[in-house]
Amino acid sequence: MSGADDEKPERDSERVDERFEALSNASRRRILLELLDRESLGIDADLIDDDDPAGRPTELYHVHLPKLHAAAFVEWDREAGVLRRGARFDDLVPVLRFIREDADDRSGQ
Repeated sequence: MSGADDEKPERDSERVDERFEALSNASRRRILLELLDRESLGIDADLIDDDDPAGRPTELYHVHLPKLHAAAFVEWDREAGVLRRGARFDDLVPVLRFIREDADDRSGQ
């Protein structure tokens, strides 16, 4: 086995960990679920929730958006206050659909 083949499982594991990390927070999931329905999203009061510490502007701008942007799940135009689907957004689509379907199933019970 070559060195490149030895590194592949580790890279795959890191990518899976990165996906779960992105989805592990309710604010990040809300953003990603919104982007599932549309190509872009304005950063406005809909994303900011002062009652939820994870949804406060400080957390949003200094933790959640940078994390999603660094992983290329979103493109973040800071000047315009707009989020778009990132180059790796499609990696999350199957899980996001599952999350949405599960929520829909639970709400219909």
